[in-house]
Amino acid sequence: MYGEPSRLSSDRGRSNGTPVSVDQLYAADTPDAFQPADDRVERWIAAGTMIRHRDAVLVRYVIERPNQTPLVGLVGVMNLAETTILPHEPTTPSEVAARMADIERAGALLEPIMVMAAPGFGPMFDDGSLLRVVTYGDETHSIYALKPEDVQWPGESHDRKFVIADGHHRVQAILQHADNSGNAPLGLMIAVDTRTQGMTVEPQHRVLAGLIPKRPATSDHFDVLPFSLADGVPRGAVGIITKFDAWLMSPTFDAGISAAVLTEYVAPLLGLAVSGVATRERDAVAEMAKGAAAAAIMGPITTDVVITEARGGRLLPHKATCFSPKVAVGLVGALLGGYAS
Repeated sequence: MYGEPSRLSSDRGRSNGTPVSVDQLYAADTPDAFQPADDRVERWIAAGTMIRHRDAVLVRYVIERPNQTPLVGLVGVMNLAETTILPHEPTTPSEVAARMADIERAGALLEPIMVMAAPGFGPMFDDGSLLRVVTYGDETHSIYALKPEDVQWPGESHDRKFVIADGHHRVQAILQHADNSGNAPLGLMIAVDTRTQGMTVEPQHRVLAGLIPKRPATSDHFDVLPFSLADGVPRGAVGIITKFDAWLMSPTFDAGISAAVLTEYVAPLLGLAVSGVATRERDAVAEMAKGAAAAAIMGPITTDVVITEARGGRLLPHKATCFSPKVAVGLVGALLGGYAS
């Protein structure tokens, strides 16, 4: 996240490949500008990031990008036992265990959890006093102090249901650690009002394994059409690319999202298995040079679909979505550590 490691695991490092230890993780205000831990950050880890104590700090976080609606959210500490956090995709035990190890090693989980709230969520659009503004590439990140009367999670007095956008494994790790330790399940959150259009949801494309498939001549449930990446993929459809051919499988039924259609219908029809996930189309296509049978290009996803499925108790396929923009972890951590008073 903008040069600031967001977990404590040893697999994260600086852009030059140098490993980042727990003692080196903290408080970069600009990409790659790591600083040693100081008293401010030690207070953040001990009290502000939320495993041992709850801090009253709540700030407004705004991310502005060229030609896009700003992302506006509230950042602070949420007690997961006092509200309802709804997932939209499943978790895997190994990923949860990795984040639990981070918590146990440092006493805190530094990476924030992004959740989506119902319309009417809190003191979202009254900017307040500007505390910090930092530019990362073409993004401007601004943090504002709230009025004293607004320093609470609106979910505590409004709609207590939040849908996870990014952070499913972090939520499960916090809950399991709380069960094991007897501590309150507290986590660093950024909550985004669903009225805002600043959040982007990108589909995650698939890499397929097996024998290189041939284009189906006909299908009872799909229109099989010629396909080019330049044409784009309609919602719920799946674009299949091999070394020799490319075609679009457009369902004739109400399809939902492409990742579900691929898993339930297209992959079995073609005799293929999902072997990997890629955020960018070109990365999925490039996997064919490494032996993949095909790339599956997904159609668009909206936040409304994610929220509707989560509130209906239905899970999307694993890694179906990629949410952006991201919160700059070091910026928030340095701010919360020094702002608690």
